[in-house]
Amino acid sequence: MTTSVTSPLQGMIVSIEVSPGDSVGAGAVLFLVESMKMHHDVVAPEAATVTAVLTTIGATVDAGQVLAHLAPVPEISTGKSQRER
Repeated sequence: MTTSVTSPLQGMIVSIEVSPGDSVGAGAVLFLVESMKMHHDVVAPEAATVTAVLTTIGATVDAGQVLAHLAPVPEISTGKSQRER
């Protein structure tokens, strides 16, 4: 299952911090969107791998527009049960 990352507001993409194939942690900055001379971070909601970047620097985006797709990173099993952790 993939997660779509959307722009929180209308603005212009001023920075793209990731490329397809990059691994990111939860909260990692993916894009900077400028609106009314202020920069807003668009962050990863969870640890994931970037599968697609759907915008370019300088592009005008709408609130809710999909900017990227992420594939969740599978949990690594430690071989311990929940009780043992």
